[in-house]
Amino acid sequence: MNKPPADWNLDAEGDVKLSIEPDTKLENACTFIIDKEDHTIGNVLRMYLHENDDVLFVGYRVPHPLTHAVHLKVHCVEGTPPARAVDLAIDQIFGDLQSLEHQFQEQLERVRRREDGGML
Repeated sequence: MNKPPADWNLDAEGDVKLSIEPDTKLENACTFIIDKEDHTIGNVLRMYLHENDDVLFVGYRVPHPLTHAVHLKVHCVEGTPPARAVDLAIDQIFGDLQSLEHQFQEQLERVRRREDGGML
């Protein structure tokens, strides 16, 4: 079955990590509340969501400096659920991170070969 486990939105301590609140004024919009995160994840998600042509608006805010939560608001064109747009952005982020890791490992291996060969 394709149903996610019942605790899919819980973090390691069992606290709710993600909640979704539908927007009452805009169709096809909602706010994702990501607990225990800050501007780092909010800004990265916002940047990647801006690249999606199906996203009409995206913005985030941290309600208070002492509250460790990010409120990410996403409004999409009809036919594209906001959750799908966020999921695509997360997939792109993971892909870019894997590419960065691969490039880093290649460069690290080159440096190690030079050191072993006495070039440094």
